[in-house]
Parts: sequence; C-alpha cells; structure tokens
Amino acid sequence: MASASGTIDTVEILRQRFPELAFGLGLACLLGMVPVTLGALAGYLTLAAAVPVLGVVMTIAVLSLVAA
Repeated sequence: MASASGTIDTVEILRQRFPELAFGLGLACLLGMVPVTLGALAGYLTLAAAVPVLGVVMTIAVLSLVAA
C-alpha cells in the first residue's frame, strides 16, 4: 500500500517479494550442497566434516522452500 508520500513502504516490498526470496535461498542452498557432496565422494572432505554441513544446509533449504 502506498504511503502518504506516494512511495511504497520497505516492509510492503519485502512482503510482496518474500516468496521469491525464500525460493531463491532454498535453491541456492540446494545448489551449495553439490560441491560439498562431490568433495566428500571424491575424498577431499571426510564424511564427518560433510554431514553436519549438509544437515544445516538441507534444513535451511527445506524451511525456506516450505515458506515460499
């Protein structure tokens, strides 16, 4: 909704763009999981180092995609 000055409020802009931002964050997290997974499979990362990173990124991705 426009304010008295005729400009759109910042909160209103974020409210309109939230689904796109949440989807973009989820997609970025999913794409970020690829190098970690490939590094673990190739032996550059130990499995003990890759699993917590993948768990956190997966949680962020799922929550943001559900919110979108």
